[in-house]
Amino acid sequence: MLLKEGTIMNDTARKTHYLAWFMLMFSFFMPAVLLNTVGAVILNLVNQLHVSMDAASWLEAFKDVSIMVGAFFLASFIPSFGYKRTLIVGILLEIIGCVLFAMFPSLFVARIFFMFCGVGFALIKTTVYASVGLFVEDLSRHASFFSLLEGMFMGGVMTGMWIYSFFVSMGDWTTAFWCFGIMCTINLIVVFFVKLDESKIQHEMKSPKEEIKNDIKGMASLFKKATVWLFILMAFFYVFIEQGVTTWLPTFNNKILHISDALSLQVASLFPAALCLGRFIGALGMRKINWAKLLFFALIISFGIFVIAIFVSIQVSGKGIECLSWSNLPFAALLIPIAGLFIAPVYPTICSTIVSSQPSRLHSSMAGVILLFSALGGTIGSRIVGTLFDQFGGLTAIKAPLIPIVVLVILLIPYYKMIKRVIAEKKEL
Repeated sequence: MLLKEGTIMNDTARKTHYLAWFMLMFSFFMPAVLLNTVGAVILNLVNQLHVSMDAASWLEAFKDVSIMVGAFFLASFIPSFGYKRTLIVGILLEIIGCVLFAMFPSLFVARIFFMFCGVGFALIKTTVYASVGLFVEDLSRHASFFSLLEGMFMGGVMTGMWIYSFFVSMGDWTTAFWCFGIMCTINLIVVFFVKLDESKIQHEMKSPKEEIKNDIKGMASLFKKATVWLFILMAFFYVFIEQGVTTWLPTFNNKILHISDALSLQVASLFPAALCLGRFIGALGMRKINWAKLLFFALIISFGIFVIAIFVSIQVSGKGIECLSWSNLPFAALLIPIAGLFIAPVYPTICSTIVSSQPSRLHSSMAGVILLFSALGGTIGSRIVGTLFDQFGGLTAIKAPLIPIVVLVILLIPYYKMIKRVIAEKKEL
């Protein structure tokens, strides 16, 4: 009888465990759906509502600045407020944004939408990253789950665009935001009913003033650690690569590889697809292979693919033959997405290792730091690649990822040694 009761308890615990996993992945999936509609929203504001391109182009800034502000000012307070309550607030912001935009489509409401979604994403990503440590302690499994999360995020990017394009083809693009709002509402219901054991971060509560003071001190203490600064460099250079390529790949396909406008966008979508697949493969691979070895060889291979892509692109560019269909697509157009397959596990893995190396109560603060410097790296990377493209042409711009890849390979070895030492010291405490 006792054994049977124990078995029932284990089954219940296992069910709760998997529901928590699903909740975190679903919560991480939805911001990807919403935030990456910015390009399509700009297109419809310009074409349907006759908003100027200059005014619409600032929506990207409303999104990115909101994420950075949310990460910087709110992340350290999340443990005191509670992970589950933070997720609920973040999702509510998304729902409000979707409903407002669906009812009152305009440039002004679009700004509000991306501000709400940006702050909501800062809260959700910080909380999801921090929550993984509540039920996963093993470093390899932690890194594996982060890869799954980031793979879900890239899946959300593609899903959002597919849903959005469906409603655009139906001639009613604003209805997409009712659909997104319903998806967020389902997400909210899931979060509300799934239990999340936050006992690891609970402590004797002091006065609100003392809590805020301690939370700020906790986040400030992260910047005194060499491992954190080394991570910041690695995260910055990785996001430099990913965002730079993502933003300018359609233009590269069109201007350098002479692929038609519509097809260049379709081909460019292979890059986030490769990132998604690469992260799922990485999640499985890290259960068998040491994470540092996996990243080292993945970076070396991606460097080689980028070099080949440069030489093949030079040949294609010189021919000047326009590509109008997948049947005559130049091989060069597939090489960069293939490189994405190999760089994909880098970001979630380094994020996982730095978060899991910190005390549980600092996980949300560390996630806030990740979000802040990732946003900076993405913004600066996209800007530098764009400037190179404008001033020196696409064949020079495509070389931009090579330097960050070399830097990542060089930094990976000391980072691995430092993380290994910190984890060992943490276990001894």
